[in-house]
Amino acid sequence: MRGRAIVVLAASVAALSGMARATRAAEAPQGRVVQQAVDPKTGAVVRVYRAAATETTIEVVSGELRLQKRVAGDRSEVAVSRGRDQVKFVSTPAGITVSRGPEIVEVTRTHRERGQAARALLAASPAVHEAADLLGKLGLGPHSPVRGSLMLTRAVLLSTWDDRSGFEDLRNWTRSAGSGLRLTTVATQWTASQCWAYYAVEAIQAYDEYVECAGDLEWYDLLDLAGCALVYDVRAVGAFAWWLNCVSLMV
Repeated sequence: MRGRAIVVLAASVAALSGMARATRAAEAPQGRVVQQAVDPKTGAVVRVYRAAATETTIEVVSGELRLQKRVAGDRSEVAVSRGRDQVKFVSTPAGITVSRGPEIVEVTRTHRERGQAARALLAASPAVHEAADLLGKLGLGPHSPVRGSLMLTRAVLLSTWDDRSGFEDLRNWTRSAGSGLRLTTVATQWTASQCWAYYAVEAIQAYDEYVECAGDLEWYDLLDLAGCALVYDVRAVGAFAWWLNCVSLMV
């Protein structure tokens, strides 16, 4: 009887631990909301949080599906959840970590062979598939300052089940966002269109850097694809912060 009680207690502790992890995964992002919009095509709520000069979180919520992308310094975290399906994808210069429930896969330069297991863990999640589908349907328009970052996240997620369309969609977005841009010298005061033009040029240059980084990589090489994406995200966040200041959205 005592042995059974210990087993039940251990199971309860494990369940509570799992609930705690799920709660942490679903926590509201830190910082204050600097942008919020309802996507006209999907009805999803898109929020942007700023907690520090180098920390930005983009959150997309549609029903029970939630995607949070946090970029802070040289670290990028993508958390996707729907019900009990909780997935986190962390990328740093040292490597990547993918977790889904109790399963955790770490991929580093010295353990690249784990990359296939990380891809499989992401591809096995229905929530990840739904998130990639949702990001592809967003109607934020070519002149949204967060669209490029979300499209890059979608491209990396799609690549885990050998779908390359996300990278081509990102390429098309940069061309659309950059078309017709005219940079002029501003003497004293910026206009909203000039702020956007300077931001878009920086975002496109960041994407070009990503293309150079990822151009010779194999599509199944999740470690290096994520590393290139991290370079783009860090640069894009800096450009986004500049754009916010330019249009006076930050106090």
